Amino acid sequence: QQGSRHTLWLYSINTLASLTKHPRHSIKMIALSSLRTALLASGWSVQNAETWKRCISKTLVPMLNDLANDPAGVQMSQQQLHAAGGGEHKNATKKKQVDLRLAAATLLFQTFLQHMGTLSDMAKFDIFWLTFLGSIEKFMRAPKAESPRSASQLHVHVTEHFKNLLLVMAASGTFKRASQRSPSGQDLLTLTWAVLERFRPDLRKQLQELAAGDSQHAPSMATEEPSSQSSMQHARVQCDAIDPIGKCR
Repeated sequence: QQGSRHTLWLYSINTLASLTKHPRHSIKMIALSSLRTALLASGWSVQNAETWKRCISKTLVPMLNDLANDPAGVQMSQQQLHAAGGGEHKNATKKKQVDLRLAAATLLFQTFLQHMGTLSDMAKFDIFWLTFLGSIEKFMRAPKAESPRSASQLHVHVTEHFKNLLLVMAASGTFKRASQRSPSGQDLLTLTWAVLERFRPDLRKQLQELAAGDSQHAPSMATEEPSSQSSMQHARVQCDAIDPIGKCR
């Protein structure tokens, strides 16, 4: 019965995510708002690591890629508004497209952050994390179907959320616990740095400076130790300033 409930829940999440492909912007925004409520609501919550793993890797990451990397979708919307009336409408479409992408990116990282405790209990969390990291690398490298300015805004937005997630994982000892459980015995933080060196070599210095300047993230990203729950709560509220839909929960 528990498995059936989780299957039904995932089906509902997938259905809502599919509505973000709807041609009407208002439908897309309603779908994202409904997804946010379903994923981050503090009431009934799915306490199953495998379910959250599938939700993130099979639904939220593909949804973000669909919204951000689909030139045909952007072109179709622009053509529709161009036929209806000109340049101002075209610019409005671009702004709406960026809003959707920012909202989708925010939802992805907030979901990972809020349910990180459940996810990190997985026996193979290290594999899941490195797969997720690869998805972020692919997303950051992919050309965006937008103007350079809009693409840069999205890139900065995703980077800030990603930095926030890394800080929380280091402060809460997630990397260390996952490394201890890994059959390979490899240090997960070291592997994370190796991946980041390929596409954002500047992030390591930025994160270490942030951690060193904030006592709640001490001692550093290089020698992490489990910290109190307050450090995770502190990092979570940093999302507020970059959340285009609503507040972190």
